[in-house]
Amino acid sequence: MAFGLSAAPISFTTSTVGTNGVGDAVYRYVFDFREVRLALNQELSILFPAATFKSLSNEVAPPVHFSLLAQPPNQFGGGEDGRYSLLALVDQPSMLGEFRVDFTLVSGRAPTGLAFEVSQFDVDDGFLNIVTSGLTETPEPGTWVLAISGLFFAGLVKVSRQRR
Repeated sequence: MAFGLSAAPISFTTSTVGTNGVGDAVYRYVFDFREVRLALNQELSILFPAATFKSLSNEVAPPVHFSLLAQPPNQFGGGEDGRYSLLALVDQPSMLGEFRVDFTLVSGRAPTGLAFEVSQFDVDDGFLNIVTSGLTETPEPGTWVLAISGLFFAGLVKVSRQRR
């Protein structure tokens, strides 16, 4: 069972994608997992707090060596955190490629650093233990400007629609 975040922690960039059908600003996290080493049947989960994140969509990961799951926040109505999870189907899969997820925010919230955990499962998908956990790097200041501009843009769209 191997897991490593040797040289650099998990990091990501944030961008504004546009708006969804109800006028919410849609953002995208693109993750950098190059320093992550997963063993067979280890799952890397990025946690999206229900108090901050409203929805997850358009999740992407290289299809060859992972089982990908995106569970939206509050999926069962009990305030559950959302998850972007990768289960390693081979030992030491390549962590190169595009790893991303789109999201919307609860009103008045801004994108933040995220907690992660790596869990070990057995061959029958039974949970064994949490191997490690931590926090992603906080986004670069430039991503905050994008996020704030996205909120401003969403507000303009909403005001524009109300005037019609």
